[in-house]
Amino acid sequence: MQESLKKFQSKYFSRDLDIELRVFNITHILMGFSTLIFILLVFLVVDNDRTIGMIFCVGAFSFFTFYEANRTRHYVACAIAMSCVMNLVMLPIIYFSYNKQLCTIAIYFLFGLIYNNLVIPKKYSTPISVIDVLAYLLVIYAGNRYLEYGPASATTDFAKSGDYIIALIASGFVVLVSGFVIRYKKRLLNNEINNFNRLYEDVIEAGKVQDTFLVNMSHEIRTPMNSIMGNTQLLLDKELDDEVKNNLYGIYNSCNVLLSLTNEIMDLSKTNESEIVLYNSRYDIGELLTEIVSMISVRLTDSDVEFIVKIESDIPRYLYSDSGKLRQVFINILNNAIKNTDKGSITMSVGCEYKRNNEINLLFDVTDTGKGIDKTDLDELSGIVEEAKDDKRYKDSVSMEYAGISLTLCKDILDKLDGIIKVNSEYGDGTTVFTSIPQQIDSTEKVVEIREPEKINVLIYENGIQKSMHLDGIIKSLRLKSYVASTNSVFLSEIRSDDYTHVFISNENYIENIDAIKKNTGRKELIVISDISELPSLNDNIHALMRPVQLINVSALLNGETDALTRNKAEDKKVIMPQANVLVVDDNLTNLMVAANLLKKYRISVTTALSGKEALALIRENDYDLIFLDYMMPDMDGVDTLYAIRMLPDLKYREVPVIALTANVVSGAREMFFRNGFDDFIAKPIDINILENCLKNFIPKEMQEAV
Repeated sequence: MQESLKKFQSKYFSRDLDIELRVFNITHILMGFSTLIFILLVFLVVDNDRTIGMIFCVGAFSFFTFYEANRTRHYVACAIAMSCVMNLVMLPIIYFSYNKQLCTIAIYFLFGLIYNNLVIPKKYSTPISVIDVLAYLLVIYAGNRYLEYGPASATTDFAKSGDYIIALIASGFVVLVSGFVIRYKKRLLNNEINNFNRLYEDVIEAGKVQDTFLVNMSHEIRTPMNSIMGNTQLLLDKELDDEVKNNLYGIYNSCNVLLSLTNEIMDLSKTNESEIVLYNSRYDIGELLTEIVSMISVRLTDSDVEFIVKIESDIPRYLYSDSGKLRQVFINILNNAIKNTDKGSITMSVGCEYKRNNEINLLFDVTDTGKGIDKTDLDELSGIVEEAKDDKRYKDSVSMEYAGISLTLCKDILDKLDGIIKVNSEYGDGTTVFTSIPQQIDSTEKVVEIREPEKINVLIYENGIQKSMHLDGIIKSLRLKSYVASTNSVFLSEIRSDDYTHVFISNENYIENIDAIKKNTGRKELIVISDISELPSLNDNIHALMRPVQLINVSALLNGETDALTRNKAEDKKVIMPQANVLVVDDNLTNLMVAANLLKKYRISVTTALSGKEALALIRENDYDLIFLDYMMPDMDGVDTLYAIRMLPDLKYREVPVIALTANVVSGAREMFFRNGFDDFIAKPIDINILENCLKNFIPKEMQEAV
């Protein structure tokens, strides 16, 4: 018997079943057994075969719907069927069978409403209850207006009194059963709430474990990357030929791709908008775009996808916003395009719309020829991305979330920046992502400015007419003279002319005409265009232009900046600090060497320490103008060491600037460093430009000498 009860409970009241199905089951079981009791009472009190038959039908249908609901799991349909049979079929029969006694209406009104609201989901229970009430009123109206009383009832006064007794007992049973079901449902809901609370605590704990993992992963990856990228930057400052420098740039940009992927993983773990904090500052949009183009180009190496970059020349170079958040948005959009495009092209377009009050809307669009999104997915994804009603670029496009969580993060960031994102996609025909972000102009200088444009005349001989027209469009946007050689014979004829100052030629065409080029180049600047994976062998008079050909790297070459892969990395440092004394603290010897060598570029006197204790001993004996302090160290970490420095007796120890060197770049790290008293922080791998800005900000001005 006990074993049978366990099987019955496991089958009909298991925790694996929906709460609604379990409530349905308990209700119908109680209803079924209640009808047996009613049959016994009717037999003893009034002995009416017709009444017994009707009650039996209700009980039988209750058990039938119970069986069907558990067999098919369509318990909602079974509950609706039960409600309709009871209230719309049995009620009129009982009402007219008992000479229109209103007690039957009261019983069914009570039971019908309770059943509907306990067992049937809310979106169905409300309209069904309204229909039931209307049916009750219609039955009463019809019975009193149109239907005459039947022949006098054969029941005695005692029997009639028995009807009322049965009605009262039935009402009591309805209340008793309903109360039991309500209590059972409440217990189930309390169990679900307790389970939810336990799951919530588990999620919180898992989040803490995830944060710890992210911090450790960031540290473990960024520490060796700091050495690779730092030494690469140092090598790039040496006198090397273009081929070696381009190889070094390949290493540098590949490291940037790896760091970008690492950042993307950490960014996607923090998609709650409340966790997004903006840190606005002046930034160079040209530098940001160059870095992004370089990273994406490396990712597309050896793929069948062409990367096309279109940058307008009238964009202000220096803007004021959170460049780190913009970088996240742009990289995520481009990464999504890469993931969804196996062949064809990805086109990145960047422009601006000037507004009042020294502001622009920065327009960043990415179009791919990938698989797109089908209509079914559009319906599921709609409503995530904001509408942009008045923008001509967005005409007839469809708003939706694209590629899931990654662009959800983009939308959260853009909401913070008061920007918009919109997506237009057709399955099998690619996707276009549009963004528009308000930006404050910080300088009237344009993203590119050509020195002595009147002296420049460009000859173009690219690989194919489309590529030629693209490069010609860039030259024309700079308001320079240019000519496109459409055939090899035209090129050989034009290269003999002394009118041209620069010749842009694809690597394939260069190899084909190398002898003629050597004879006729003269004083012309020769720029060979090639993919990163096909670096040409060049001499000192020939420069390389890596694809994708775009405004910034073309203008860099036209201005005589021979390191075309990245304009800003090629700029010479314009300040030295020979009087400055700096301490660098890190438990990793390689990191110390990298940091020290980068600082020595500025002729700074550098002292290194491998631990917090060693640093404290050095600080007591020497005066330092600036301290770089690693955050994660054994024994005494960066926070403990900083606290110990500030607690030293002399006032100078409380004023010396201390900068955190950290591989921890997860969300909230910046706030943590400032909260613990650091003056600033630099993320590993150390970027030479960020390091220089830090030195300029914290080394006393009288120690800085212009070069």
